[in-house]
Amino acid sequence: MYFKDEYFSAEVIDSFIDELLKRNPHFIQRMKLMMRDDTENFKEIFGDHFFELIKVAGSMSFYREYMKNMDKKYLEKLPDPSYHAAHHLSNDLTMRVRDLLDSGIFPEEEGE
Repeated sequence: MYFKDEYFSAEVIDSFIDELLKRNPHFIQRMKLMMRDDTENFKEIFGDHFFELIKVAGSMSFYREYMKNMDKKYLEKLPDPSYHAAHHLSNDLTMRVRDLLDSGIFPEEEGE
């Protein structure tokens, strides 16, 4: 198991995944591609993916609350809560999706 509730709870991440899937039904397949891709395409795929995550997260109250109440230790070197929140969310999301994929929650699509 990779997910450790480091920044966000599993329930929060799961609700975020649900929202991402509502907006983009291929979200999980893109995550799987990113986790397997070791080519130069990774930077482009990840950049687009990361900005989509942050756009969706910005519309959700859990994310705005997290930035507002961020632990001050993260802000000592770089006083930008949006930067830290984005990376914390991306980290927890990746680990949670990896666990869900390993457990078979998301079935393989045809052609994979």
